[in-house]
Amino acid sequence: MPGVRPCPTRRAEYTARHRPPALTSLCPLTRLTFLLEAVLSYRRARPLLFGWLERVQVRIGSYGPDGAARKRDREEFEGDFGGI
Repeated sequence: MPGVRPCPTRRAEYTARHRPPALTSLCPLTRLTFLLEAVLSYRRARPLLFGWLERVQVRIGSYGPDGAARKRDREEFEGDFGGI
C-alpha cells in the first residue's frame, strides 16, 4: 500500500494495512526515532523561543513601571517580605 512502510522490527504479516493514526500503532523503533527528533528540535529551538517571548514582552510593556510583570513581581515580593 502506498504510504505504509513495514516496520523493520516486525515480520511482514504483522504490519498494518492502513495508515497509522498516531504514535500508538508505529513500531517501537520508529516511535523512539520520532520522539528523539522532537526532543532535539525543542532543545535547538528553545533559546529562540525564549528570546522571542522576551522581545514581545518588552514591546508590549510588561517590564515597564506599570507593566504586568512588574506588578506580579511586586506582589510576590510584598507577600514574602511585607511583614518585616
